[in-house]
Amino acid sequence: METLKSLLPDDLKLLIGQSTSENLDLTCSSLMKSCQLLPQFQRVIGQLTGGAALCRKSKESALDWKKKGNECFSEGDYAKALTFYSKALRYAPMDMDGMDDKLVGTLYVNRASALYKIGLFEECIRDCARAITIYPVYSKAWYRRGKANASLQRHESAICDLQISLFMEGSVSGKNQIKEDIQLLLPHRSKATNESDYTKKNEKLHAVLADTKLHCVTTPDKGRGMVSSNDIPAASLIHTEEPLATIITKSCRETHCHFCFNEVPTDPLFCRSCTIPLYCSEHCLEQAVGCNFVRSNDFSNFQNNLSVELWKYATESISLYHSARENGGDLPEHTHECGGAHWPAVLPPDVVLAGRVMMKSIEKRKLSGGLDKNIETLDFSYSYNKIPPDHKLEMHLYALVLACCLRHYLPSLETSISKFVLLISQIKVNSMAVVHMKSSDEPDLSKKSSDLSAIGNAFTSTVEQVCFFFSSVTF
Repeated sequence: METLKSLLPDDLKLLIGQSTSENLDLTCSSLMKSCQLLPQFQRVIGQLTGGAALCRKSKESALDWKKKGNECFSEGDYAKALTFYSKALRYAPMDMDGMDDKLVGTLYVNRASALYKIGLFEECIRDCARAITIYPVYSKAWYRRGKANASLQRHESAICDLQISLFMEGSVSGKNQIKEDIQLLLPHRSKATNESDYTKKNEKLHAVLADTKLHCVTTPDKGRGMVSSNDIPAASLIHTEEPLATIITKSCRETHCHFCFNEVPTDPLFCRSCTIPLYCSEHCLEQAVGCNFVRSNDFSNFQNNLSVELWKYATESISLYHSARENGGDLPEHTHECGGAHWPAVLPPDVVLAGRVMMKSIEKRKLSGGLDKNIETLDFSYSYNKIPPDHKLEMHLYALVLACCLRHYLPSLETSISKFVLLISQIKVNSMAVVHMKSSDEPDLSKKSSDLSAIGNAFTSTVEQVCFFFSSVTF
């Protein structure tokens, strides 16, 4: 960005530095005409919109990571093999047109095998279910899930998995091994009276307490907040609010889900078209990327070879991760950024948030009857006129970059730039950082230090705060 600044005429810099919210259309139009003549500017736009393909999938890279995983697995280093198989899945193309069903299915089963060896049977079952959904004719996927279900004493499910695996297994030695495993499980079949149904999704049930009374407080150090006048039981949901847009910070990109911001499990999922974001579940993947987990249609030929009960069990397994998005009308936050350079790694957080807020706004207007010629701005304060001249120039450049990247979605490029300037300014004023904070509910008062602040009998540590994403706040 500094290079672009240096290439701009001094009179244009002065004009932008002295600009107000009333003459943004003029300054933005002048900046656009000047930048469109610069090759450096066009190069930046190309990198952000996919021209450089910095974050694209690569089947060759996936195969390289798969090979390394196989080597570690054969040597008994299952933890390292797990890491390599995850990297292979990260690079494996999974879009509708470019996915190699057999490769992706094999990668999921390989990772499931490493998870099984480590003793993570639930995670193993999830990866096997993903492999079955994508490549249902793969005998090893059913077999590995059957073994994991058996380890969890889910004997009925284990036997069904192994029986389906038996129908698909081509080798004589493989069939004999599966038959032996089934025979070992049959005596336990009648005892499986209360086993969990693996197809049921675990749901976290929260209830807003009707008798909880909250009131606002203001402290000199921390500003506004809410406190309760009565005790709140642990794990109670008191308040919930959907942000306009969110973004995860760099320090947590490899450890937290890019949609819900919870820590990812040992079997994360990845974007189908690029190698950057990772997600903790199929639900978060679908909400962020905007497409369902790919389901294969290569299983129908086996219907005549299976009993009615086994066929029903098999089809339920394949459809497990093929549900429609719950919020089908919402534009996925990651879609418009996917394919080129990773926007959060290149652009400031407030600029990325501005793009996500704008895209959601555009999608909502489409659903309500088409795009208007004018893009609405949020009804937030922005204090643009008080911003220093250097910051105004930077905001103009980022607004121009953002508008050019999203030009295919915007009704008018020239009139949209000023809207982005104000939107970025609004986000700077109204956004907040959400942090994980260590707390001490029952501190030793005799050892209380200045690091702890108290409201009543509750103490919260003000140190070791870990910022993990920014959120645009609604008022």
